Amino acid sequence: MMTCLRTRRKLILVVLLVTLATAPVVAKEYNGKECLAWPNSTVWKEELGDVLTANAALHGPFPEGYYRDNCEGLGTDAFAISRAGSGICMHAHACKREFCRPEFDYDLPAYIVEAKQSSDIQAALSFSKEHNIQVTVKTTGHSYHGASTAKDSLLIWMQNFEKNGTIYDNFTSCDGAKTYHAVIAINGGETWNDVIEAVGPNYHVVTGGARTVSAAGGWLQGSGLSFTSRQYGLGVDQVVQFEAVLANGTLVTANACENTDLFWALRGGGGGTFGVVTNVLYELHPVTPLVLTNWFIEGFENSPDQGAAAVVAWFRYFIKLSADLDPRIGGFFRTNGVHLIFLGTLEEAKEAYLESFDLWYYEELLPVAQFVQDRYGALPPSFVSQVFPDWYTYKGGAEAYNNPDFTDATGDAYNGAEYIAARLVPASMIREKPDEIFNLLIDIVSTPGSGLGPVNYILGGNIQSVGNNETSVSPSLRGAAWNLFADPASVPKMLEVLPNSVTGACFNHHSPVEPDWRKSLWSTQYDRLLELKNKYDPDHVFNCWHCVGYTGAENPVLGENPTSDEAGHLSTFECVVKNETDVGGNEDETSGSSTGYHTIAIFIACLIISTLNS
Repeated sequence: MMTCLRTRRKLILVVLLVTLATAPVVAKEYNGKECLAWPNSTVWKEELGDVLTANAALHGPFPEGYYRDNCEGLGTDAFAISRAGSGICMHAHACKREFCRPEFDYDLPAYIVEAKQSSDIQAALSFSKEHNIQVTVKTTGHSYHGASTAKDSLLIWMQNFEKNGTIYDNFTSCDGAKTYHAVIAINGGETWNDVIEAVGPNYHVVTGGARTVSAAGGWLQGSGLSFTSRQYGLGVDQVVQFEAVLANGTLVTANACENTDLFWALRGGGGGTFGVVTNVLYELHPVTPLVLTNWFIEGFENSPDQGAAAVVAWFRYFIKLSADLDPRIGGFFRTNGVHLIFLGTLEEAKEAYLESFDLWYYEELLPVAQFVQDRYGALPPSFVSQVFPDWYTYKGGAEAYNNPDFTDATGDAYNGAEYIAARLVPASMIREKPDEIFNLLIDIVSTPGSGLGPVNYILGGNIQSVGNNETSVSPSLRGAAWNLFADPASVPKMLEVLPNSVTGACFNHHSPVEPDWRKSLWSTQYDRLLELKNKYDPDHVFNCWHCVGYTGAENPVLGENPTSDEAGHLSTFECVVKNETDVGGNEDETSGSSTGYHTIAIFIACLIISTLNS
């Protein structure tokens, strides 16, 4: 068959800043719209559209301006963005373009198959192989490094795939080695919104932070960070079995007994590259009460002379706390506080951390930052702690179902998220080099144009109970205490203190300009993952940027970062505090552009810069 090299990623000779962990794959030539062999609209309709099941659909071709008209006017409503535009919309609108950079071409599919059953996926893959067209996979499009879209690709959209939600109590694994309290069958297009509602208050389920995130796609296959992972493990550690359609159209089962190597690869190797997952059996745990301590310092403008001292005291305390944290505690931290979730009763929480947290507040924080007792400061941790009977209630209960007020704000709120700087901080460094980590945090919050991200995951605990080779998750993630986010100006310092020789980045949360991304995301797992990619998809039908086996050009601006202003964040050069009321932001989600939080970050940075310069 005649093919021609697609112009999706212009093959620019790039001098790599670092040596890749493995030799790059020789670029495959895919058919593109500019090729003579590109099928016309009649062929698309007759050979693909007409063979789909009754409720499935083939969408495309898309006219100029389609993305703008159907996606960019939806504001920050994550539910609307997930469902609009026949699947073409991205939650980070910047990733509608190649490399998520505004200076490059659009990076959108030529056609989209809205799959409802496995046979629709099989039809799409058969057509793509016949016409040599690259395939991408998307459920809702939360990737802010652009892995779920590609120019001239055939996108398999799983958002409206048939739902499941069946729960099996006392489920025994295929090899009889373990009996689970319960498992839930999650189909390929379901989001955590669907799963949380199916589970209700009857079990505990390890979920992503946002309701609109896919429960079986990129979040799960990339590792699956959760605020309760320190107790129960990562999302991939909950998986009992996958069903997936391979590139050759075969529907297979992967578990501890069948296709065990594929089972390993799908648990951490990233979505959209080994096959299309259509079903997951996912572990459920007994219901447990939880205590939320949502403790944040505000009112820095009321006492600028004490603000820097408060941040310094907080960083010192939290580093010490993280070194030996009870595994029942999870959540995230910020420059000005923490969102802690404790799995247990209030009395247990007091013994585990609340009493010592209060003691630090009174004996160490107040002596250097008395202002935090003011109306707009921070009450003692035990005063702001809430008890929830179960995870379902914590996530909003029945009122939260399909309600954009109870999930992440994306779209316009994700402006700049594509420039996020992220590194995993090893637990060993927290324990053995606390001063070095403290200095890194201070450097991040005092660097002009930078700031610590609003949701820095607290890791460790039982995430480390799973062996490095039991799943394909990077050992760097297994050994991490934090997943640290910052604005792009902090990239050089973060890579200096936390290079790939020491740690890496998490697949779920990393930047499109991450240098040496294969090693950073998978470390020593990558070689085996690539072998399995070539085994299960030898023709590289599935191809996505920053995915295992990706073939194509790399980012020509690799390692370069915009200023915070270019990334949509506020610059600390301003050294002013704007009159914002939403100073806390959304404590449950990962949006990197909360105006209120960045206003606080600016002011804190100014305080610290002033302190350092005095």
